[in-house]
Amino acid sequence: MKIDFGLQKYTLSTVGIWMERIGFFVFLFTFWMSGGFFLGGDGVFMGPFLPELQVIFPWCGIGILLLFFGRILNGRFLPLSLQNVTFVLLFLGFFAIDALFSLKPEVSILFLIIWSVAFLAGTFGDLFFLRGNRSRTFFFLSLLIGFLSQSLFPHWHISSEILGVGLVLSIVFLFHETYFRGRIFLLFIALWMLAEMGLFALCVLAFFLILSAKAWTPSLRRNIQRHEIILPLIFLSILLIWEFFIGKLDIHFIGGWPNGFASNITRVFFGVGEGQYLTALQDLSSKILLPENFVLPSSGLILTFFEKGLLGTAFLLGLLGLPFWISEKKRFLPSLLFLGLLLCTTDMISTENGILFFMTFLLAQPPLMRFSNQI
Repeated sequence: MKIDFGLQKYTLSTVGIWMERIGFFVFLFTFWMSGGFFLGGDGVFMGPFLPELQVIFPWCGIGILLLFFGRILNGRFLPLSLQNVTFVLLFLGFFAIDALFSLKPEVSILFLIIWSVAFLAGTFGDLFFLRGNRSRTFFFLSLLIGFLSQSLFPHWHISSEILGVGLVLSIVFLFHETYFRGRIFLLFIALWMLAEMGLFALCVLAFFLILSAKAWTPSLRRNIQRHEIILPLIFLSILLIWEFFIGKLDIHFIGGWPNGFASNITRVFFGVGEGQYLTALQDLSSKILLPENFVLPSSGLILTFFEKGLLGTAFLLGLLGLPFWISEKKRFLPSLLFLGLLLCTTDMISTENGILFFMTFLLAQPPLMRFSNQI
């Protein structure tokens, strides 16, 4: 007869708690980093090194795996419903079939690893709906470190768009908290970093989010002070005028449509393959492109249509509706917000760390209680 007085269960629970904590911080402080473990692809396939031609497993993915297995050990695993699991399997199954129609199936299939790990975030509940002093401080600290690192170490290829999306989400999280001193100061910092990075489309999105803050926070609208809306809007307007005057704002919104794409009906329905926009761009060109021509379109939905076709775009739009179905209180804000973010940005859907970041925060369910994040 073996008696352990519950010590084994206690040990596993303790290990799980620490795995969760470490995973949370690893993800939160690395989601904007572009490095990771090499999976495949050829970054010099076209001559100059292009990181977009490689497939990596990003550092933040380690954080997601630690969180997932830590929650299993700790007994806090939140399984998805059968309906949502069915959608996930259909989504991944389509991506596997779609890879057969791509220019380089061995590259497209590697992205299945990224998407499979990304869907694990659906079991985290409200963990990444960041509220409270601790989570707020860590998130802003991570964004600030990323912003400074981008300026000091340009060779790290840190994405301005992913940082910008993080700043937009920080505005959403701030207005979902009860009133605290200093909230308007944090709003000013977030808006300043957005404008400083020249992200015009995200600045416009942030403007309308602040303007309509009381509409999408009905239970907390009394906690939002009038000056917390008016002053940030004035501040952002002044920033946009100044950045436009000095020529720092990128007002280019949607572009980058390749010629000859619609000539093949298979491409229209299945695309050219995930991670292969630049490869196809050269294949469809009648001449050798210069390095400065190898740029992604400015809209994630346009990129998805080109790489995944009509069917893949339909699955992505269906994915945006998943937060509505998994939330106990049906809310359209996450779906509409991330639709706007995909219209405004590309890196969130074209890079591996962007996909993990996108899915983690897309599937973060607003807590029903005042504060239930235990990390």
